[in-house]
Amino acid sequence: MKKDKRSPGVRLTYEKSDTIFNIVKMIKQKVIGLDDIAEFSDGLKESVQYMLNI
Repeated sequence: MKKDKRSPGVRLTYEKSDTIFNIVKMIKQKVIGLDDIAEFSDGLKESVQYMLNI
């Protein structure tokens, strides 16, 4: 896969209130993995993990 030099990664526009839902959706679609959110807050990681398990 070639890396686009003009675009450093995935860009997405969303409301702050939708953050957890967007993260869960990207994990389910295999756009990102749990290791990509390793530096996020423990609360957010717990919420994401909960939503992935329901």
